[in-house]
This record gives sequence, C-alpha cells and structure tokens, in this order.
Amino acid sequence: MRTEAIGINIFRGISHGLGFILNFIYGFVGNYGAALVIFTVFVKLILLPLSAKQQKSMVKMQQVQPKLNELQEKYKNDAQKLQQEQMKLYKEHNVNPAGGCLPMLIQMPILLCLYQVVSYPLTFMLQMSASESWALAMKYASDVAGKNFNSAAQIVAATKSGLIDFELFKGFDLSLIPWQGLSKPNVLWIVPIFAGFTTFLSSYITMNTSNKKTEKKDDEKPKRVLNPEDTKQGGSADQAQVMNKSMLYFMPFFTGWIAFSYSAALGFYWGLSNILSILQQLYLNNKYGAKFKEEVKAIEDEKEKARKERRKLKQKRK
Repeated sequence: MRTEAIGINIFRGISHGLGFILNFIYGFVGNYGAALVIFTVFVKLILLPLSAKQQKSMVKMQQVQPKLNELQEKYKNDAQKLQQEQMKLYKEHNVNPAGGCLPMLIQMPILLCLYQVVSYPLTFMLQMSASESWALAMKYASDVAGKNFNSAAQIVAATKSGLIDFELFKGFDLSLIPWQGLSKPNVLWIVPIFAGFTTFLSSYITMNTSNKKTEKKDDEKPKRVLNPEDTKQGGSADQAQVMNKSMLYFMPFFTGWIAFSYSAALGFYWGLSNILSILQQLYLNNKYGAKFKEEVKAIEDEKEKARKERRKLKQKRK
C-alpha cells in the first residue's frame, strides 16, 4: 500500500510540475493552443539527449544489420552460438539493441500526467487546493453534464471564470472530447486523425531505420530445406518482422482511439510530439548514416586484417 501511495504521489508531483510549466507559458502567450505548442517543444528539448541516443542506436543498428544477417545464416542451427556472436558484434560496434526503449517509456508517463493537467486545470495548472478547486467548480455545477463530473466541472469553471481559455482558435476548443458519436462529426476530428497519421509516419520511419534489409542478389537461388530445424532461426526473424508490421498499423489506430476518447489537447500534444520526432529522425539519419557506415567498415576491415595475420602465423608455424 505504501509503495502504491509513493507511486501515486510521484505522478501527482510530475503533473503539478507540468501544469506549472504549462500555466507559466500560457501566462505569456495568452493562448492555450500556442502554449501547448511551446510546451511540447520544451518537453522534446528536455528529452533530446535520450531521443538522440535512441536514434543513433537505431542508425548504427541499421549499419550492422548486414552482419547480423550473415550471423543468422551462419549459425541458424545453433541459437546459443548465434546469441553469443550477436552480443560480441554489438560490443565491437558499441550498439545497444534496447537503446530505443527508454525515451518511449518516459513519454508514456508524461502523456498520462498531461492528461491530469488537461482534465483538472484548477488543480494542476492553477495549483489550487482540493477545497479551493471544488468550491470554484461548484459555482458552475449546473452547467456540467457527463460521467466525469469533477474533471468537467473544473474545465467549465476555469473557462467561465476567465482563468483559462482553451480555444486554439474560434470553435476549436482543446478541452473538449472530439468523439460525440458518428452522427455528430465536428472540427475536432482533425486532432485524432492528425495524431494517428503522424504516429504511423513516425513508426514507419523508425521501422525502416532499424530494420532495413540488405537487397538480395539477382542470381540468388532459393535454398532447399533439408532439415526442418534450419528454418527455426529464420522463422524467429520473420515473426519479429510480422510483429513490427502489426504494431506499425495497430499503434496509429490505438492513438486515434485515445485521441478521440479524451480531451483534444492530448491528441494535439501527441501529434505535435510526433512531428518533432519525425524531423529529429530525418536529421539524425542524414547526419549519422554515412558516419556510422564508415565506422562499421573500419572495424570490419580491422577484424579482417587481424584474421589474415592470424592465418599467416598459422602457415608459418606449419
């Protein structure tokens, strides 16, 4: 119970911190949408070192992929030896295959905490106590309808009291939920579509960076499978590719569903974050692609040189 309470307090602390920053920015620009744009850039800048490390790892993984393919072919019948050789290859080229996970793991708590900030603006943006936020919300209770009464009451109170204007522009209220049913399409549908499309685009670029395959030679002939065990390793790689492709199409729909179901500010933030991630990916791919390719070639040339010297020594001993 104590561990759970500590976890909740940590997330509330993060929500209060994010709310304070968002409110500080809003105080300068006077527009909630513009403040959210600046806030998104601020969060991306904070996460930039981790995101850059992730992207570098993906670019380097792309460069060593041909070597990984060779190892998979060479040791397709010996999973233990394959794992050892892969780890050795990662170490030689200073590649962390799990390097892309941390920024994504950090983004999710930020998104969850931002949901609190958007849903309870009196508590987290304006830093009101529970009694103060409840008292102000009760003044406008008659204007509130819906299941999540406390959240809706805080948003209505913040808006009608003139403390926060949630409109990006006239008729585009980021505090509202886009989904009102198929019979009630509205301009806010743009937000979840934007969030879903940019999620697909970001995932597509990431997948093509980390899983780029070497092209097959035109004269390469299909191999006969004499032993069913020979297909196990290739089957595992194929399964990983199928899973990646499934996630490529699943995540945009999942993101769109979340963006449809909650305040438009969440989808707006997520779409903006994706755009910044895409720009960062394209820049770093271009910057480090050629550099890491040369590094990988230099390391492999050194290894080949060392192998030749070892062969010469063996021949001399004979």
